[in-house]
Amino acid sequence: MSRPKGLTLPSGLHGHAYALAWAPSSADAETLSVRDRSAGQHTVIGTVTVERDGPDVVVTFDVTADGWSLTKTHLYVGADAPTKAAPGRFPYQRSLDHTTQDIYRVPAPAGCFHVAAHADAKFLEGYTDPNLDEVIAALPATATMRLKHHGGDSYFDTTITDGELLDGLYDGFCVDAGRSIRPGRDYTVEVYSSYDPSFATLDLVDRPENMDLVNWVINQDFTALGYTYGDIQKAIWTLIDDKHTGGGLGSYSQARVDEIVAMALIAGVGFVPGCDQQIAIVLRPVGVTGETTGQITIAQVTFVQLEVECMPIYRGETAWGFGDNPFRTGWGWSLEVGSCGVIGPAPTLVEQPAPTTVKRKGKSKK
Repeated sequence: MSRPKGLTLPSGLHGHAYALAWAPSSADAETLSVRDRSAGQHTVIGTVTVERDGPDVVVTFDVTADGWSLTKTHLYVGADAPTKAAPGRFPYQRSLDHTTQDIYRVPAPAGCFHVAAHADAKFLEGYTDPNLDEVIAALPATATMRLKHHGGDSYFDTTITDGELLDGLYDGFCVDAGRSIRPGRDYTVEVYSSYDPSFATLDLVDRPENMDLVNWVINQDFTALGYTYGDIQKAIWTLIDDKHTGGGLGSYSQARVDEIVAMALIAGVGFVPGCDQQIAIVLRPVGVTGETTGQITIAQVTFVQLEVECMPIYRGETAWGFGDNPFRTGWGWSLEVGSCGVIGPAPTLVEQPAPTTVKRKGKSKK
């Protein structure tokens, strides 16, 4: 058996090399690691294994280090060792969508042969800040709303249709107890962001200056802390509605309501939703003439629904198999296997999983 090798990533624009390395096993394997060329050091970020299965050779790229993913792999398998670092000319290659595993099954040459494994790797450095202007621009002017009372962990289950990117099922709360509305009925609604600069002039709620506090409340997951949807709804009314009662709230405690309000008045001032948080979208039911016909409600809508999620920021690097045969031209190596060493049994192959895209998730009830 050949001795274990390492698959290292050369430097990109940042002067570092990141690599998959061959890991010791009953088959030939390399590690995927990150290498600083000036210091001659590398950090392992995964493995590449090479195993014989009948007439085929199976090569598996696996990323195990947090934050790393693959966007392209290149593979060479041949009787002669490659002499140049030219992965774009390798016979096997595949584009990926930030996956952590890639498996090739290709014909194996007879006798001793050579494998060169290369990967384009990405490291997730963080996310962009959410842009509320993009949220406002993405909202439809109108949509169709249907309510179900109550929503379990919210005052309403709010279903939106005919709202383009807004379509879906969301947690909803009432912000205007002075008007009535019928659950199970379709309403045409006007759609507004609670962070629209003109929101205060729209006469949608009694105290629009407190919508930052409401947005803070709906992002605290109070039901997981033992509060009820009634506690949350009564607190929202207390913050922004001048007239409200305890009707329709189910089980609630005025003491718990007061706790939520007190916390919002301290922690919620100036609140702006961040990544993975939610923004209150106000839905005003309208008649043919545009007059208000029912209660005004808010539906908690995630940035993901509106396609304004915080976008990932990646640093790109490139990986080479850190073997014992360096290329004559360029940076990289190949691994010698076959009759030069014992090839272990093939792995149990399963269907390749769908690409794992790194991105943030919201709380839509879909």
